[in-house]
Amino acid sequence: MAKDRITGLVLSEDRLEWSTLQMKGRSSVVATGAIPVEPVVIPDKDDIAPESEVTVAGQIAKECNKFKNNLVVPGVPTERLLLRVVELPEVNDSELAEIVELQVDKFSPFPVENMVTGFEVLHRNKESGTCHVLIAAINKSQADQLDETFKNAGVGVERLDAAIMGWFQLLQNAGKIEPTGRQVFLFLDNGAPEVIVVQDGVPILFRAFAGLDELDGAELFREISEELTHTFISLEMSDEDEVSSSVCVWFSGEEPRGLLDDIEAKCGCDVKVLSLSLLGTLSEGIAQREVKRSSKLLDLTSTVWREKERVALFHKRLIIAAVVVFFIWLATVGAFFGTVFYFQYGLDSASGELDTWKESSMKVRSMRRRVSMIERYQDQKASPLECLRAISMVLPQGVDLALYDYKKAKRIKVSGEAVNVDVVYDFKNKLDANDLFESSDLIGPRNDAKKHREIFDVILQLPGGDE
Repeated sequence: MAKDRITGLVLSEDRLEWSTLQMKGRSSVVATGAIPVEPVVIPDKDDIAPESEVTVAGQIAKECNKFKNNLVVPGVPTERLLLRVVELPEVNDSELAEIVELQVDKFSPFPVENMVTGFEVLHRNKESGTCHVLIAAINKSQADQLDETFKNAGVGVERLDAAIMGWFQLLQNAGKIEPTGRQVFLFLDNGAPEVIVVQDGVPILFRAFAGLDELDGAELFREISEELTHTFISLEMSDEDEVSSSVCVWFSGEEPRGLLDDIEAKCGCDVKVLSLSLLGTLSEGIAQREVKRSSKLLDLTSTVWREKERVALFHKRLIIAAVVVFFIWLATVGAFFGTVFYFQYGLDSASGELDTWKESSMKVRSMRRRVSMIERYQDQKASPLECLRAISMVLPQGVDLALYDYKKAKRIKVSGEAVNVDVVYDFKNKLDANDLFESSDLIGPRNDAKKHREIFDVILQLPGGDE
């Protein structure tokens, strides 16, 4: 999900400054702040340690809680960077990245493999097929230190920007960039003085006057004006035509009147002075760059650190996926065994109910059998004599009965012999027609050669006799 707030940060040697902007709709500042960050004294040692990632992170962690869920972009102080604006051929970003690597190798005093480089296209000239590109480089250990500091403070870094680009963004927002002529902007805020030179609306120089921390007053102003004079000389040497320049000094705190006089005397140009309160804070400018992003911006995040973030994110997602799969498996197994137990319970309950009904059913069946037996014994229609009478009445001529076996009102077995098979079948048909008997089964007839007679048996089923 896209984050709707962005926080710009500037962490200098002794200060953390931040500004948070709302990204939805018209961007507006919703929070600003700054806290001091003290260097750490190592016990039993006289020297003061450089910034310690863990200790500095501990000092700013409480403040970082205010924006740890925002999109966070720190700006690297200019004095830590190598910055160059160069004119390069208009090519795609992948080819431009290779050209930038070659350019860094030319101006960097350090091996390229020990540096983190980034670039940003400042202006494209379609007529000449060229573009002005800002190239920035920082020592890899310093870039990793910044990443580690904010990670330990509890925030994830979107990218590392160059802090001085925040000033340029604020100048653009305030409409201070002229389309023609050369403009020199000097910024006197916390940290080293910084200079931006713009030629015909396009930045051509970004620089910080480092190493002036221990100076103040007139001595500081003299050094700044000397550095600015050297900057003018280098610009004039690269220009074929004479170009007039204007200087604007942006300051915070007390107005630097002595500096203005030195600049006018040494540079021979008019100097304007304006308060930074009219422009905004540096961290706000960094945040505004992300809000108004229209192309690829400068990124000084170490590729090693990015890889660590990707691996950490992959592991996090893998763990989340494993937990989700585990709970799905647990729910599935639980549902399976729950279903089994439910049906087993239903089966046991049904079996118990069946046993109860079976017992009752057997009692009822036994009682019905007894009642039926009593009824049969009381019913004289199916008595032995009545049955014998009924059999005798349908006995055909030529049939002699040899056996009459009455089995407790269940069935009757009649055995006999006849002169031929026709009279046997006639006898059987007449017994079938009698309603007193439920059914009859004929066994035989079979011929007795000695007697020249047909021997047969008839099984008569009485009503209710099969229960």
